[in-house]
Amino acid sequence: MKSLYKLIMGMAVALPALAATGRPLAAQTTNQTAAHKRGQQAHAAPLRVFVRDRSSLQAPEGCCLAIPAGKTLTRSLEVVNHDPTGTRLQVRVLPALVLKPRARRPLPAIVRPVTVSTDSHVLLTLDIPVPQVTENTLLLLALSVRKGGEERYRETLPFVIVPPGPKGTQVQYEGRDDKTQGNWLDVYGQQGFLLPISLGTSGFQIASVVIRRGTGMEPAPDSPFDERLEEQAQYINLTGSPLRGNVDDPRVPVEGPGSTDRAPLAFAPKIGLPLLMRVDTSDGQPHRLSLYLLDYLRKGMAMQIEMLDLQGHLLDRRRAVNYGEGAYLRYRFTGNLIIRIKALGDYLPALSGIFVDPDSGAGLLWH
Repeated sequence: MKSLYKLIMGMAVALPALAATGRPLAAQTTNQTAAHKRGQQAHAAPLRVFVRDRSSLQAPEGCCLAIPAGKTLTRSLEVVNHDPTGTRLQVRVLPALVLKPRARRPLPAIVRPVTVSTDSHVLLTLDIPVPQVTENTLLLLALSVRKGGEERYRETLPFVIVPPGPKGTQVQYEGRDDKTQGNWLDVYGQQGFLLPISLGTSGFQIASVVIRRGTGMEPAPDSPFDERLEEQAQYINLTGSPLRGNVDDPRVPVEGPGSTDRAPLAFAPKIGLPLLMRVDTSDGQPHRLSLYLLDYLRKGMAMQIEMLDLQGHLLDRRRAVNYGEGAYLRYRFTGNLIIRIKALGDYLPALSGIFVDPDSGAGLLWH
């Protein structure tokens, strides 16, 4: 079992890049513009014309902001002009849907002329119609600013359009619970739970909830997830011992209703891979997802927790630390989720339990 703690670093397992990052164009010279076109980093003077998204709703860093299908997306943009050569600018937004197999469907462009004094800024509000879709779909907004007929700034903003009903996946982080520890009965798991025990797994789920290991799509040729993850099912003993006996430790989850046994085990992937879990719901209703993390030996372990839809769009990402006493990360969600857990150190990612409960849906797009 010691080899389980000696992580062999391999190639990172990652999703295809679904969203372009901002690429401002410092167009003071022809050479700088050409360098950007070649994909090279231009070491130019600070930007003189640029845009900041000042909208109240922002996605976690590196993630796509979920927006409701068939509604209007409103973004508040701050247009900044530090260029003394003129005050007339043109803001352009070119929306496009990214469809399978990664084909783009352009939507009507939005063009707004603005006048911005030198060393000043204006706030521009744009209303962008969001089309109806039947599943989570990527919407890219190619935002650019032109001045004097030349493009001075370019950035691409990614969003995920979420349809109503069971095929629409959205997720919102609620916070964490550091008090319950392993005494989860009557607190979590009303609609479903899955946790490792000495003889396999302990689980329960209602008809509209399915919890499983992996993604369930690994053999599919068009899956956005790495096929090497198909055979990742294994456990890890958090004590570091080859024995899997029970312990008298309130941090370790009890094995289930009617049991007082506590096995210090956790779900873990094969060496070099992230841990993947999948939760499907078919009722279109909001639910709470709770992930139980336990750094049993209090080694200061850290993990990255990512939430994705079945199309591979990253909806939430956060770092989990300080869970030596056991912590539940809680999310509100609808639809079908892929949970991807990566270790931020020389150890395996581990999950001690996963739980699903009903929730109010407050703050979600369609509830």
